[in-house]
Amino acid sequence: MMSLDMATSASVGPASEAVTQTVEAILEIVLAANDVLVKKESFKELATYLERIVPILKELNRKNVSDSESLNNAIEILNREIRAAKQLTLECSKRNKVYLLMNCRTIVKRLEDTVKEISRALDLIPMASLDLTSGISEEIGELCDKMQRAEFRAAMAEEEILEKIESGIQERNVDRSYANNLLVLIAEAVGIPTDRSALKKEFEEFKNEIESTRLRKDEAEAIQMDQIMALLERADATSSPREKEIKHFSKRKSLGSQPLEPLQSFYCPITRDVMEDPVETSSGQTFERRAIEKWFADGNKLCPLTMTSLNTSILRPNKTLRQSIEEWKDRNTMITIGSIKPKLNSEEEDEVLHSLEQLQELCEQRDLNREWVILEDYVPTLIQLLAKNRDIRNHSLVILCILAKDSDDAKERIVKADNAIESIVRSLGRRVGERKLAVELLLELSKCHLARDCIGKVQGCILLLVTMSSSDDSQAARDAQALLENLSFSDQNIIQMAKANYFRHLLQRLSTAAMRLNANRNREGNKDDGASLKFSIQEKMDLQPVWTVDEAHNLVSKAERRQGTEGSSRTVPRQTGGVNNRDAAKNPCTRPTAKHCYRCDEPGHSSNACPACKPVHLANHADEYGGELEEGYGDDNLLDAEIADKEAEFLCGVDCTLLTPKQEELSQHHSIFHSLWCFYLDIETLEGNFFNFLVSKPEGQCPSKPEAMIGVRSDNEGPEDVKLIMATTLAEMELTDHNKESLFEGGVLGPLLHFVSHGDPHMKNVAAKALRNLSSLPKIGLQMIKEAAVRPLLDILFSHSASSSSLREHAAGTIMHLAVSTMSQESSQIPVSLLECDEDILRLFSLINLTGPEIQQSIIQTFQALCQSPSAPMIKTKLSQCAAIQVLVQLCEHDDPCVRANVVKLFCCLAEGGDEVTLAEHVNQKCIETLLKIIKSSKDEEEIASVMGIVSNLPELPQITQWLLDAGALPIIFSHLHNGKQNNLYKNQLIENAVGAICRFIVPTNLEWQKSAAGTGIIPVLVQLLESGTTLTKKRAAISLCRFSESSLVLSRLIPKRKGFLCFSAPPETVCPVHGGICSIESSFCLIEADAVRPLVRILGEHDPGACEASLDALLTLIEGERLQSGSKVLGEANAIPPIIKFLGSPSPSLLEKALNALERIFRLVDFKMKYGALAQMPLVDITQRGSGSVKSLAARILAHLNVLHDQSSYF
Repeated sequence: MMSLDMATSASVGPASEAVTQTVEAILEIVLAANDVLVKKESFKELATYLERIVPILKELNRKNVSDSESLNNAIEILNREIRAAKQLTLECSKRNKVYLLMNCRTIVKRLEDTVKEISRALDLIPMASLDLTSGISEEIGELCDKMQRAEFRAAMAEEEILEKIESGIQERNVDRSYANNLLVLIAEAVGIPTDRSALKKEFEEFKNEIESTRLRKDEAEAIQMDQIMALLERADATSSPREKEIKHFSKRKSLGSQPLEPLQSFYCPITRDVMEDPVETSSGQTFERRAIEKWFADGNKLCPLTMTSLNTSILRPNKTLRQSIEEWKDRNTMITIGSIKPKLNSEEEDEVLHSLEQLQELCEQRDLNREWVILEDYVPTLIQLLAKNRDIRNHSLVILCILAKDSDDAKERIVKADNAIESIVRSLGRRVGERKLAVELLLELSKCHLARDCIGKVQGCILLLVTMSSSDDSQAARDAQALLENLSFSDQNIIQMAKANYFRHLLQRLSTAAMRLNANRNREGNKDDGASLKFSIQEKMDLQPVWTVDEAHNLVSKAERRQGTEGSSRTVPRQTGGVNNRDAAKNPCTRPTAKHCYRCDEPGHSSNACPACKPVHLANHADEYGGELEEGYGDDNLLDAEIADKEAEFLCGVDCTLLTPKQEELSQHHSIFHSLWCFYLDIETLEGNFFNFLVSKPEGQCPSKPEAMIGVRSDNEGPEDVKLIMATTLAEMELTDHNKESLFEGGVLGPLLHFVSHGDPHMKNVAAKALRNLSSLPKIGLQMIKEAAVRPLLDILFSHSASSSSLREHAAGTIMHLAVSTMSQESSQIPVSLLECDEDILRLFSLINLTGPEIQQSIIQTFQALCQSPSAPMIKTKLSQCAAIQVLVQLCEHDDPCVRANVVKLFCCLAEGGDEVTLAEHVNQKCIETLLKIIKSSKDEEEIASVMGIVSNLPELPQITQWLLDAGALPIIFSHLHNGKQNNLYKNQLIENAVGAICRFIVPTNLEWQKSAAGTGIIPVLVQLLESGTTLTKKRAAISLCRFSESSLVLSRLIPKRKGFLCFSAPPETVCPVHGGICSIESSFCLIEADAVRPLVRILGEHDPGACEASLDALLTLIEGERLQSGSKVLGEANAIPPIIKFLGSPSPSLLEKALNALERIFRLVDFKMKYGALAQMPLVDITQRGSGSVKSLAARILAHLNVLHDQSSYF
């Protein structure tokens, strides 16, 4: 194995000179032990033993001991072994790492032998004759004992690697994956990167090292190393694709073009098949292992060929024959693979299909076959076959997938083939089986960064993958999701996913960005698990803020070592002599100490002034107490600092966060460094992505090696504009309600709300726009209110100078959506209020006159929605306090039609149930004219309906009604009522409000107004609406007809007396059965003439008590006064009495009371009492038992009419 130059055994001179040389060699070993490449702990242990020898040797020199044979012998052995240890240490610091690993057993054996020899040499020192102190003698005895017991062993990982190498050499036919895995294990064991270039470089150095062994003529070691080299050469990293290609074709050309038949010796005599595992029996004959074992298991003891007796326990592997068979198979396979390729270009599809099947079978057998297929350049041909029929495509996809899984080189070849990715993506849109094969192949290719760049750019690829991700086939769905995960490295791919309704990765980017932003603002959450350096070490270190991992590790290690030799720092508080430090003089500053650099370990300067220190631009900031932190100490914005030089592979930022406030009894420096130490590692991956690793360790556990600093938590933070891109995507997309709900469930609100509160102005604007887009879904709007989104939005809106106009527009639009969401709350839930503060309500409404049209419109719509929410009474009250009606009256003349339309809608909401005094105060003749002008000019049916609503809710003051008549309101209203668009979205609202507006003109006290209304032809329309209108329309129509009917008796014309001869007079006019005169619709507004009775009776069967009551009121006008007999007859003919009796069970008190009053009069008539008395009796009795006082009395009076009670009953 390893050749190590040994020291000669010649005498080195007098003992004192030899001792001096030995001490110098020991010191060199101690220093060199820090730089060994393998077995660091073993060499450290050796150095520890040797360091303990130095004082002993110095004591010998100090004693000036005289030479003696025994002493010279001991010193000679010691000197020889120390020089051998030095040579071994130096070689382990300079030789190739892989070479050293292969010799690790020899190294540890040599170390153990050396330590034991040194122990023997020490034991030979004649202690008694040298007059050494008892302490020295005891030290030598204890040290010898420890060194004799010392054991050095190769690590388990090293032993595992060596065993795998030995096994691979013995097996001979290990595959490429075995070699690849072995090479990775070697790289990890010796601490080198596992990327291809690093492995190849290390392998070349290993080959050079082997050449050196040949120069030293160490043939045994050279042979063994050659075997190891042959094994490792099968790994992908040890040679380039071009080198493999040249080697492959050189070998194939030497084989000829035709496969060879197997030799007779290759056949098993028992099975007559070519053997795979040939073994030799005790008779010297060779058989297939499984066949001969079965022969023995069947009870046969004789040789199948010679029939001689066999020892069944002896079966020797015939390695030579096995190797010959494998070489023959490899030769034929290589020739076969080369011969299939031309057949794939055949015009005969069957031949192509058969060749693909044969090729697939070869690829599935072993990885060497797959490598040959790749080297034969099959990939372009297979890609071209993706344009053939389905069976050929499927086989081609399977083979391509097998090849892609085999190596990174195969992946790159597939990606670089013409039109490859596009052809594979096309298969995603075909039948299920082909789709599964295509997505499996693309998933495998996506492990190669070159492929990832291409896949997402193919048109329709991401949309097809998103569709597959929800497939019923679970495997296809998982593959699609995994592929989308791999493609999410690209912002553009994530945007395409979002546009295909796949938001997972967009949400991840947003969430990561939000967490990063929050972490930069406040790292309080990291304090509990920080790695605190010892105060004594902190005191000595003038830290630069950015280090490589090795630099940070070395810096701490050197500080610890120096502390061990110099003692603790003076700045650590101590108690001495019973004096409490808290009573000592207060000194806020540490005393100056001699400067010493812990970067280069040289005196005269601090680490910050070290010439080797990289320049860094710091982002200084004030600490939490208002003071500015000194440059060179921790900085919360460290990750945002500009690093001037990134030559090192890993950059480590050391961040210091205060844990304790300033305290008078402790030094200022102590307070600053009573801190949390975190290591931020900025790592660039092969794909060019940067990751920030935050590393924390428990207090007192400073990382012992650079590797320990990596791996607690990683936050993927790409460029600063990543979050802006993601938020902009959400802001610009046309989202369906399903999309919004998916985003909501995925947690989109948190990041966006965070950006609105803490982002820069541009970020705030985009986030607000995205929130506006999402908040139109009521479910999301309500959740935003619950998550306190309203306050930052209001702050943006109230900030005129600090916020841009577009940001304020988005904030206002979002608030409007939130207000709309409060309208859809379920009654079972606790009501959510948008504006709970009176000041916010007043300030927000005041912005109506201070902002542009778009913000005005959003604010008005906000209050319109709030006036229809559970908080409507409170909102209306607050608006009345800020003169909202006055403002809205003025805004009805706004030039912007959209603003004006929303003003009118809000005005309508406030007028409904509003304060009549306030309305009468601010609604003047000009306002009336403006409103009617809107009705005539507007093309917005909702706006017209709202104006009608305003008119219907205005106080019924004569002055206002007269203004309306003077402005021509009646014909305008009637025209919309009669000619409204039948299919319009707001038809019902328009008709309801128009009928309500008509009501004000039909006041019974003003016959002229009633005649004007009737003159428009409104009565037939009202009767028609009793049949076709909404419940509210029916109610309002019934109220109008009731008012008309109240004037019918007065307006009914008396029948003129007939004069002259009856035979020559005109036929008599029809007399109204109720009013006893001549009636008509226009002149007396008679319900009977208008055929309104039966429609009114039908409304009595409606579920709405308001409509029923209005209809009953209209019908009861027919039985007022002396018209009881005639009117009741009309009601009876219209079958109105049974519905009225049903009202005796109504929960509406007013409807019940009116029904009782009606029946009390009707049942005065004997005919009606006889006909309907029994139907009413039980409900009346129930009322007398359960009803209140007034209705009890009425019910008892009716029961008296029905002869159930006598007139003197106490119920009266």
